Amino acid sequence: MKTLLFLFISMYIAVVVNLMISLWEILKIVTISFILLFLPLHHITCFSQESSPSVVVGIDSNGLVNVNVKLSLNEGLHEIILPVEPIPITIAVVGDDKDLPLIYEEGRLYIYLDKPLNININYIANITIENNVFYLNIKTPDVIELRISKEVILLSWPEENVVDIGFAQGILTLWIKGPITINYAIKLSTTQTSKTITTSTSPPPSTTAINTYESPTLATSTATPTFTNGLSKSMNLIIIAIIAASVSCVVVFYTLFIKKRKVGQSSILDTLGEVDIAIIKSLEARGGSAFQTELQNDINVPKTTLWRHIKKLEKLGIVKIEKIGLQNKVVLTKKIKLT
Repeated sequence: MKTLLFLFISMYIAVVVNLMISLWEILKIVTISFILLFLPLHHITCFSQESSPSVVVGIDSNGLVNVNVKLSLNEGLHEIILPVEPIPITIAVVGDDKDLPLIYEEGRLYIYLDKPLNININYIANITIENNVFYLNIKTPDVIELRISKEVILLSWPEENVVDIGFAQGILTLWIKGPITINYAIKLSTTQTSKTITTSTSPPPSTTAINTYESPTLATSTATPTFTNGLSKSMNLIIIAIIAASVSCVVVFYTLFIKKRKVGQSSILDTLGEVDIAIIKSLEARGGSAFQTELQNDINVPKTTLWRHIKKLEKLGIVKIEKIGLQNKVVLTKKIKLT
């Protein structure tokens, strides 16, 4: 009976600890929301008014845009107008080597600091693609350091907005004053790759170890009938109370977990296009992984377009890319509910 009671108490403590951690994360967000509602307006400032930020926008070889903002902020609540619209689930704010809680709404980032800090904001920009042309919209009037990979072709020259220009290690750098929209495309690869036939051998069948557990033997003590019956009833009531409390905690925790998971998946689905969804469906149909050439056969898009969307899914944590010989193998790492 003591062993059974100990097991129930341990399970109860574990559930309560996990529930407290989840509630603490929710409490931080609620606290910031409360501050936003009741803090005087003069405590809310835009970064361009409080300090001179360092804004670096980089366009990589796949056309994806990474944004980095560095600035110094004083203690209090801050409203930061982001220079480029982000994909919300990719936003990360770091100060003192720690992730900071944040609220994002319609291009504005709200951060509360209990002391002056140098903060670093990183995210992937939400760009527009139409007929293989990329559109990057810089919204704020700040001077942006725009780093352009050699695979990127600018389709317009913003002469009036260019403050300075530089070139180093194959990267063209423009210092541009916003607001402005940058149009660009990605070069088609001119190198021809030879077709290779790879023979894969199936791995040997795995051996599953089966652990056998012996149920503990409970020692039974003999006592007077009246004492034993009273103790049994008390223990049964305690066990029933613990089970009821445990079930309640599990239900609450499970509800919070499922709700948080649904919100996260909904945010990811909003960022996926037709090609992204086609790649995920093709991987699921092939058992969770496929070579790039196999995906090329399944999805009728140019090779560079396919590779660009694979890299996008990799940055979102949905797939990973493994190099096998001369081929790229794409492995599905996160199950996304598409319907």
